[in-house]
Amino acid sequence: MWFLCLLVTKKGDPLCRGGAIDVYNYKRFRSPGVPFQPKGMQIGSIVFAEGKRVYHAGDTDFIPELWRMRDIDVTFLPIIGRATIELGEVVKAVIALHLKVGISMYSRDSDADEFMTRLRSDRM
Repeated sequence: MWFLCLLVTKKGDPLCRGGAIDVYNYKRFRSPGVPFQPKGMQIGSIVFAEGKRVYHAGDTDFIPELWRMRDIDVTFLPIIGRATIELGEVVKAVIALHLKVGISMYSRDSDADEFMTRLRSDRM
């Protein structure tokens, strides 16, 4: 059984054994110069439970901070493309993070079979 205590509303708020990173858009914009998710407004949460590290990316682009994350067992990544990471970037993130389990969030315009096909071909 997992005990989960997540009390985060912004970066720096208390967590039960976890952490947070800023998540944001730097190449997807609501209108010219106005990102869907400006830096400093949202976080991605890292939760530790029963020896596992779970990362919830929130709404984000494939930001440079993702490349520095390590030892993530399970991650939740958005796949929309318009306001968040697109399918090809999610494949890169899964490979870069050496993920054991990747779960897509609201993959509105993406196909799970296409994701698995691209993941298999990119890993070879």
